[in-house]
Amino acid sequence: MTTKRPRHQHPTGLNRILFGAPYYPEHWNSADREDDARRMQDAGVNTVRMAEFAWDIIEPASGQYDFSLFDETISHLG
Repeated sequence: MTTKRPRHQHPTGLNRILFGAPYYPEHWNSADREDDARRMQDAGVNTVRMAEFAWDIIEPASGQYDFSLFDETISHLG
């Protein structure tokens, strides 16, 4: 006989609690983004949602994509 694990135990496959917030790096300069990243790490933030309102930055012209702002921000967030 096998025992089934409860369905609610790790339903996403994660073994930790996600702690995060939305972040809008397009509103801040590079130095502020670095400082924000340090503060988020110090606070234990492990999840950040970005770019939900930034498509005009990501695609400034039709078919032309620029992810550099978000690449830089992700590198600071580690």
